Amino acid sequence: SFLRDAEGIAEALAGAGLRWQDTRDQAADRGTRAHVLALEALAAGRPVPDFEGIPEGERGYAQAVAGWWLDTEPTPVHSELVVADLELGLAGRLDLVYLDGNGHTVLGDLKTSSYISSKFAAQSALYAYCYEQSGYGHIDRIELVQARDDGTYRRIDVQCPIEDALAAVECYRASGRVAGQLRRALKEGGER
Repeated sequence: SFLRDAEGIAEALAGAGLRWQDTRDQAADRGTRAHVLALEALAAGRPVPDFEGIPEGERGYAQAVAGWWLDTEPTPVHSELVVADLELGLAGRLDLVYLDGNGHTVLGDLKTSSYISSKFAAQSALYAYCYEQSGYGHIDRIELVQARDDGTYRRIDVQCPIEDALAAVECYRASGRVAGQLRRALKEGGER
């Protein structure tokens, strides 16, 4: 009976947790837990919790983070640090800034998504820019660390000029303005 109208379908999907927003939120929660249970703990010098205590569907992500940590042997500089450029209206919480074995300052951004989007590269470049603008120093290199559910990880070097990242922000903001104008126009009607 719920298939008779759009509202019934929407309610059924929402009740079952099957909307695209639910999938997005579940992925965000999974990523947050991987950050807190593994990356943040390691950066603070705490041991990663016993993997058996981590929910089965998330255990592989924590194992991937731990594997990356053991292979990389980073010296943490900052973890879960909020950085900003108030003039541009940009702020965010970066995952990790560390020194690598060669003494280079690296911004590491953990991702638990199976799809690596160009927005992740722009986001991490903006973190590096805001880190410098906030007075913390220069970032020599940026890497995404893609943790996978099977316990493996992949490093992805990010080469995103700040001009491109700032242009992406402006496109995002312009898209929001266009969408807002369209929503207002649709709300005002115009039906005949």
